Amino acid sequence: MYGLTVIIILFNGGFMRKLLLLCFSFLLCTIFINAQPDGVQSTITSTPNDTLNYINSGGGVLGVAGDGYVAGTNHLGHLGKYQRFDLSQGYLLKAFRVYIRVRELNAVPADTLSFVVKTVNGDGTPGTTLTTIKKATDVLLSPNWNLFTLTSPLPIGKSIFIGCEWLSTVKDTFGIGSDLSGQGNGNGAHRAWEKWADGTYHAMDAANAWGSAYDIDLWIGAIAEKILPISAARIDANADLIPDRANDTLTVSGVVMCPNYQTVNRSYYISDGTGGMSTFAYGLLSPALNLGDSIVIRGKLTQYNGLDELTTITDNTIWVVGTNAKVMDPIVITPGTFNATAEQNECQLIEIKGAWKIGGTWPALGTSVNDTITNGKDTLVMRIDSDTDIDGQPEPGWPKDVIGVLTQFASTGTYNTGYQLQPRYYATDFLAVTPVELSSFSASVSSKSVMLNWSTATEKNNMGFEIQRSSDKVSFAKVGFINGNG
Repeated sequence: MYGLTVIIILFNGGFMRKLLLLCFSFLLCTIFINAQPDGVQSTITSTPNDTLNYINSGGGVLGVAGDGYVAGTNHLGHLGKYQRFDLSQGYLLKAFRVYIRVRELNAVPADTLSFVVKTVNGDGTPGTTLTTIKKATDVLLSPNWNLFTLTSPLPIGKSIFIGCEWLSTVKDTFGIGSDLSGQGNGNGAHRAWEKWADGTYHAMDAANAWGSAYDIDLWIGAIAEKILPISAARIDANADLIPDRANDTLTVSGVVMCPNYQTVNRSYYISDGTGGMSTFAYGLLSPALNLGDSIVIRGKLTQYNGLDELTTITDNTIWVVGTNAKVMDPIVITPGTFNATAEQNECQLIEIKGAWKIGGTWPALGTSVNDTITNGKDTLVMRIDSDTDIDGQPEPGWPKDVIGVLTQFASTGTYNTGYQLQPRYYATDFLAVTPVELSSFSASVSSKSVMLNWSTATEKNNMGFEIQRSSDKVSFAKVGFINGNG
């Protein structure tokens, strides 16, 4: 391995700061491919919202109307105690179907079977149980798809198991299968089975009083709804400033990036990396959400004074699936860009560098204000809400780097006015001005020389840049100095 280390030192008003350390090395990379074991892989079908499709081992589709999306099916013709589902994205699991039949009741009262949803361990085995639905065996007598509806929809990740469990005391004879044999999609004599009263397992066929043999191309189908990326939920393909999915009930996920902006209502903003979304519920404060909470949320997409938001949300349509997640870094733009791109950046976290307050008053405790800030060229509205911890605090010394959510409160009947920057927290959203911001940096090696190129987005009180080099990453020597822009 060969390397060269270069350090650039920034001189800022007499203070020396180490800005960047670059190491150039030749590296050998190994690529690992994660292969899914045969018999546990599942697939997604892209279906209309009112149709559940199953995929058989030959690639054909068997349709069952009225059950929403299928999250995945076993299409390889193998059967286990659990069925693994590997999905392309997160889903909201609403129900699942299991093709199971109890052939013989041997217990009084009837035995109970547990149908479970589990996580997937790192080694590929079933992990923690997420939910359990119990069924008495005397209601599972018909050889048919049995529907198991979850009391509350369950947010699931990209891999889960759904399966059947029972205690050793269960004596009833039951079997699992998918469809009649002879369809060309499997071999019932080898792949379908039943558990007898003595605890042994046998092939399911006509001799075992099923009436005929069974295929095992599918025995579990999951019924779920896609968790949409926020950018897809808010898409506006015809550019009329109204989301194309307006008035649809949707499910999205994201990380909470603000406090509750209301006193008697619930108003939070979330981001998932593809975009931001306002969420709102009248007259409801629970569940209280915290900065960094990862949530899945289902609601009706509406628009209030130009602001896209999910509404009609209740405690039962918000799921906190994690805490202390990293909030997306703010988008750094100028006031001019803020105004020009406000609609596309609505509900995103924004940072304005080197801002001065030139209009309005700093809010007293319990008051909300609209102030005007500028970077010396363009202006924008900064909204400070009394439901934050900012009002009543001492006014900061300007200039500041200001962070906030890009919100909107347009006049009634308009969609492209009223954009404002809404800071969230006093301690974190009014920052000391950054002296120098690099917008690009590159280095190239030619023979025994290194060419450095960089550009800056902002410089304040910057004397210049000192370049040092080292061959051992311990001792450095000055090799040049480039003046700054003051």
